[in-house]
Order: sequence, then structure tokens, then C-alpha cells
Amino acid sequence: MILPTNGRVVVIDDDQKEALALVKALSRNNISVKYFDGISFDEMPTTPLKDVRIVFLDMIFGPEVLTLKTKASRAAAILRKVVDTSKRVPYIMFAWTKDKRLIGHVIKYLKDRNSEPIMYLDLEKSECKNDNGDYDVTAIENKLNEKCGEFKSLTAFLSWENMVNDCAGEIYKDFTSFYQIDSKWDSNLRGVIYGLAEAFVGKEKNQDATTTDQERLRNAMFGINSVFIDTLENTVQKDDLVEVGKINSANIANEVKSRINTKMHLLEHYNVAFPQAGNLYIIKKSQKNTVNEIVIKNATPEKKDEILTSKPKLIELDITPRCDYAQNKRYTRLLTGIMLEGKFKSNKYFKNNIELSYRKCPVVNINKKDCYLLFDYRFFKSLSTDELSTKKDKPKYRIRHELVVDIQASFSNHINRFGVTCID
Repeated sequence: MILPTNGRVVVIDDDQKEALALVKALSRNNISVKYFDGISFDEMPTTPLKDVRIVFLDMIFGPEVLTLKTKASRAAAILRKVVDTSKRVPYIMFAWTKDKRLIGHVIKYLKDRNSEPIMYLDLEKSECKNDNGDYDVTAIENKLNEKCGEFKSLTAFLSWENMVNDCAGEIYKDFTSFYQIDSKWDSNLRGVIYGLAEAFVGKEKNQDATTTDQERLRNAMFGINSVFIDTLENTVQKDDLVEVGKINSANIANEVKSRINTKMHLLEHYNVAFPQAGNLYIIKKSQKNTVNEIVIKNATPEKKDEILTSKPKLIELDITPRCDYAQNKRYTRLLTGIMLEGKFKSNKYFKNNIELSYRKCPVVNINKKDCYLLFDYRFFKSLSTDELSTKKDKPKYRIRHELVVDIQASFSNHINRFGVTCID
């Protein structure tokens, strides 16, 4: 098991001497730690910490004379004040205690609130120390490996998270070290940001007086994002990956498939005022004729009525090239389609070899329902950004870049077919 290096380890212990010894041992091994004594409530986080991966939790806060259940409820309450358990995220708990009954009560309290750890280790502190009485991080990792045999897959995600953290750090270091740190360093670094923005949108747009500094900064960050992706992919290629055991094929439930596809291809709870490629508009106003035409053209005759009965929704996807928005060309290209129930993804519902539509969208989860998106090239249209701003339908979702690019390429191939003039 790999310990996180990105600050997602928490130590909660009212014995500050013991806690400091553990924090120092972890820090020596490049593992960032957040520490709380669990007693000073004014020193607790203002809001519980999100995305904690490992918790070292002392089991007893307060006098030893407390009953077992009182000790357990207090420890569980302190944990929930420090760690955000409102959304179930797998975390591992090191439980410092000699009393295994106490751990059982703590886990029960956490389970009652759906906030229990994916795995816990019941350890005495002495089990994680060397002969000199110092905490031994290698021993801690060994204890973790002994316990987590059935959770080795979690190691893969922890390893990836560490890679992301390392790559971001490398990019930060590289871009901020182009100039020597002196009285001009801040000004020079602003020049680097300006250059990144110019590389992304072009010199003319970047120099335009209407372009704000916030827009330049956003465009510079878009440029850094592309560097980050390449850096991360290179790290994955060359890194000796962790051993997670045999990776077997498995029958993935359709619900889980759609959730995976949603994470890979759809930005949810999306709320951005400005237009950009990938914005998905779900049209509220009924346009039955357009929906009917799309279904009739694409569906097999025997399935047409079943699809129409399901009341497909009209949708529009922004496929404007990203650089056109960056260069403020003031128009938007929209591709019209329909949103169907996820079951209609099956080939039996649609005709083969129809070149007028894009049908490769995976099933994704929208408004807590599995949905299939089909786009019809015949209903492509262009609006000015001023016209777009008056639309009542606002995007709550955005399709991610990879899928948008594939749709753009497919649409481009459709309109670029030359055809041949001849007489047979």
C-alpha cells in the first residue's frame, strides 16, 4: 500500500508528544500531514476536510473513567468533525488502542452514519515503533500491506494521485524558475503568463484592448493544462507501477458503466456563464417536429413508435472550435440532437450505416437517469454569441474535450465528402 504524499493524511491524538513523533516520522518520508488534538474545538477545521485518505485516530479523548460507549461516541464525533464523511469516500483508519471492544463501538457509531472507513487497523502504538522507540514508517506500511490484501486496487488510485501531485509540482517549479528571483522576478513571471496566453490564443487576440487580464490568465492556464496532461502521461509511461495483483475481467453493472462514462465524458453540476465548446443545452420548449424528424430518419421502422413514446428531449451541443472562442470571433456553432433513455443505445433501435448522425456517445447519467445522446448533422446551425446569450436554456452539463473532438471530426468528415461526377 502506498501512503499519500499530497497532504491527505490526518493525525488526531490528544497526546501531543506522541502525535508530534508520528508527524515527524511521516514528514521525514515526504508524507504531508494535518494534525488535530481532538480537544481544542477552536482549532478544528472550520469545515470538515474533504478527500482524506488515511486517518491515525487515538481512541480515547478525555478521562479513562468514561464508559466504553461514551469513549467510542466521543472518538467517532471528533473524527466526523475533522473528516468530511457526508459523501462516502474510501479512507483507511489506524486505530490506536489496546482495547479491541472500543474499536468495535467506534466503527458501529460511524457505520450508523454511513461514515465508516473502508478498512481499519487495530494497533497499539508500540507495534509501529522501532527498537529506539521512534515511529517507523516502513513498519506502518508493512502493517498496512498485511491488512489490505483485499483492497490492493485502492493502491492504484493512491499511486495515480501521487503522480498527479508530483507532476503538478514539477510544472510549478519549471515555470516559476525561468527567471532568477530578484526585484524583477514578479514582473518577469507576469510576462511568462502573458506568453502562455499568447501561445494559446494568438498574438492579435492577446494584445486586443478588450481582452481582460482575467481572460489572459484563464488562457494561460489552458496552456498549462495541456503541458500537465503530457507530463502526467509521460510519467505513467515510464514509472514502475505498483503491484495491485491480477486484474481480472468482470461483469460491470450497467449503472456503474454509465457512472464511469459520466466521469470520463461529462462535466456535471456545470455553471459557467460564458460559452465554450462542449456546452450541452437541454431544450425545455417542445419542438416535436424536429424530434420526430430525427427519430424517423435514424430509427428502424419497427422501433420508431417505442422511441417516440419515451418522449425524447431535444438537445444542442456547442462544437465551436476552442480557439474561436479564445480569439473572440463572436459566433457559436450548435449541433442538434436528441436525449433518449439509456436502453436505446442498443443497435436494434437504429438503422445501420446512416451517415447523417453521430451515434457513438456512451450512455451517461443526467438528472440521475441513464441517457443516450444522438446528434443529427442535418440540424447544424450557427448563432452569434449575442443571440446565444438570449437563449433561455442554460448549460448545466458540458461534454469533455475528447468526445467533443471526436464529434467535431465526424461532423467535419460528413461535410467534406467530395463525391464524384461521372456517367456510367
